[in-house]
Amino acid sequence: MTSRGSHEGSDPSFQHTKTIIKAKTFDGNGEVPSGFEMIGRKIAKKMSGFALSYQSSLKKCFLFCSIFPKGWEIEKQKLIELWMAEGFLQPSQRDDMESVGNMFFNVLLQNSLLQVKDKDEYGNVSKCEMHDLVHDLASSFLSNNEDGGTPFRYMFLNKESNPLPKKVAKHLHTLFLECKTSDTKFSNFECLHNLTLSDNKELLNSVRKMVHLRNLNISNTWIRKLHVDKDEECWSIIKAKTFDENGEVPSGFEMIGRQVAKRCWGLPLAANVVGGVLRSKSEEEWRLINENWLSDAQGGEYISKILKLSFDHLSSPSLKKCFTFCSVFPKGWTIVKEELIELWMAEGFLQPSRRDDMESVGDMYFNVLLQNSLLQIQMSDDYGNVSECVMHDLVHDLASSVLSNNEDGSTPFRYVFLNQESSPIPEKVAKHLRTLFLECETFDAKLSNFECLHNLTLSGFGDKEFPNSVRKMIHLRNLNISNTWIGTLPKWIGELHHLQTLRANIWNLVKLPNTLKYMFNLRHLHINSRTKLPAEIGRLTSLQTLPYFTVGKEKGYQIEKLGSLKNLKGRLMICNLEEVHDKEEAQKANMFQKPNLFYLAFCWSDGRENERNDVEI
Repeated sequence: MTSRGSHEGSDPSFQHTKTIIKAKTFDGNGEVPSGFEMIGRKIAKKMSGFALSYQSSLKKCFLFCSIFPKGWEIEKQKLIELWMAEGFLQPSQRDDMESVGNMFFNVLLQNSLLQVKDKDEYGNVSKCEMHDLVHDLASSFLSNNEDGGTPFRYMFLNKESNPLPKKVAKHLHTLFLECKTSDTKFSNFECLHNLTLSDNKELLNSVRKMVHLRNLNISNTWIRKLHVDKDEECWSIIKAKTFDENGEVPSGFEMIGRQVAKRCWGLPLAANVVGGVLRSKSEEEWRLINENWLSDAQGGEYISKILKLSFDHLSSPSLKKCFTFCSVFPKGWTIVKEELIELWMAEGFLQPSRRDDMESVGDMYFNVLLQNSLLQIQMSDDYGNVSECVMHDLVHDLASSVLSNNEDGSTPFRYVFLNQESSPIPEKVAKHLRTLFLECETFDAKLSNFECLHNLTLSGFGDKEFPNSVRKMIHLRNLNISNTWIGTLPKWIGELHHLQTLRANIWNLVKLPNTLKYMFNLRHLHINSRTKLPAEIGRLTSLQTLPYFTVGKEKGYQIEKLGSLKNLKGRLMICNLEEVHDKEEAQKANMFQKPNLFYLAFCWSDGRENERNDVEI
């Protein structure tokens, strides 16, 4: 067995760490009292152990923090964005980059390699700092990094800093620049991933060459002038949003439009958003928007003003609620259009009219948010229809801000996204929740006190039993369990009479309980092809989504049960058609009275005994 002393003596990381701590706390040649020596060894062992045992990406996140000066107050959100731009955060099927960054941040806190500096009003850490000794350790490890990296990979420069040689500058990935500078001093930084500028009045032309740039922070500057090409690009975007592609723009509109374009900082997002606001408005309205909404903003306030302008010009309070609701999803989250509309509907945001049902209103709202660039297209289906979208980080910040300062007194806890690491929600807050996304291994213990929910989405790989606590959620309108391993649904699920949407596309869900036929408000049923429907499904006359119907011999499974489902939309596959005896029986399905079905498939089983009436049916 190897003794402790011999192990530590052979560990270069331990010896290196111990030397740094000793040199920083005592004279270089002075003797260290035994008590201090023992404690110092423990600290060195813990730090060197961290450096050796954790995965490479987490170590890089730790070492990166040495870029900040000692005693620097580090904002958690900005730090994670910097890590992300450096490529340290690799997403998984379950976690996006931001979630991985949040996990890494918590690990560094738990190991005391970062220290809590400040918390927000909900008790979440918002700012941290790095102890001087830990900073020395990180700097030292970075300068001797085994992967060949140098301390010049990340740099913090101010007016007192010496100029960087070109051969060093070209390897820089992150630069914090706190000084007034010119393009001459700013050249040679073309490989930057992160750039933070302070105390500058112009966005330097050199930035245009930084094609690898992923996080540009200019919030602490007074930048007013952009490269003329960027202004022109923004004007082109605004023009395309507001006039026909080949149409001539009246001179009055163009003069105002070019002024607005200069305020977009060369950012396509800002140009798209303001273009959406200006669409279909008169020249006088353009002038008022330019003078009253945007003229008094300075620096980074322009972008916030433009985004807020787009929000303020949304046509109705319901549409504004639909927009702010999207902040429930984490930044960068891929949002499925169909699911989003079902969530809006369950929240009561979509009021039908004589002409349009709730889903049609939701589709219209979704398109308005796309046109105003408050949502961005992520994916379209084979027919060119948008199926998935994302929300830009800056737009997400706006939605979150509006939601937390809502005039009707609601709070950001109205809609919540929780995972395994999230702090428990207090009971007094939980009772006001309307939408909950819960990602964890077990559900029941986490679902108490949420009896007023309208939307519940469960994701996890532990529980196979349906949580009994859902039975108390009598106001539930949308239940999504598709990303679980739940194998059976209880009979009491039929008591959820307000349910409008049930997403249970689970491979091992073999059948649905017969009590489902009592959900008379059910409009959307998303299931797997092998999940057996309950008898008398035809009683659910509000159904619009029913992907599969299997004809059976038993009572309640005849094809005539489709006859009463006149509101079906989208796709439908009818299976086991060999159980339909003749044309007259087939006509009882009333398929010609379902004009909103755009995809219809007929299936016969392979093992049938004869070929009865296939063509006739």
